[in-house]
Amino acid sequence: MKHYTEIAQLAADKGIISASDVEELGISRNYLYAMCREGLLERTARGLYVLADSDVSAHFGLAEISKRIPGAVISLISALNFHELTTQIPHEVWLSIPRDTWLPGVAAPSELNDSLCRSELLGFQRRTPDASIQAHSKP
Repeated sequence: MKHYTEIAQLAADKGIISASDVEELGISRNYLYAMCREGLLERTARGLYVLADSDVSAHFGLAEISKRIPGAVISLISALNFHELTTQIPHEVWLSIPRDTWLPGVAAPSELNDSLCRSELLGFQRRTPDASIQAHSKP
């Protein structure tokens, strides 16, 4: 039960956790599977988990994709929509990534946000200055 408490606290702090987050604490990923079977966690995508009773925001799909591609930056219409600077609703999640970045297979975000049906990836030569990138903590 000690590991259940640690994993639940991690999920409460981060919002979305991965198997590697749990393994960094020295806890086997098998506890994630057990917690899902018991209804304590919910698997949102391959390797991603949230607390079963967590409130999911309208921007959960952005957080989920950001977790799956850590170096990506939400950009263009997706970023404008997140900051409520446009009335346009994006049909894709627009991401900017360095050209040499390895990409995992990114399918549609979870069923919890099925309005975001695909991702558009934009390559760029150099990393943009970090001062122009805002980090947001919880979905």
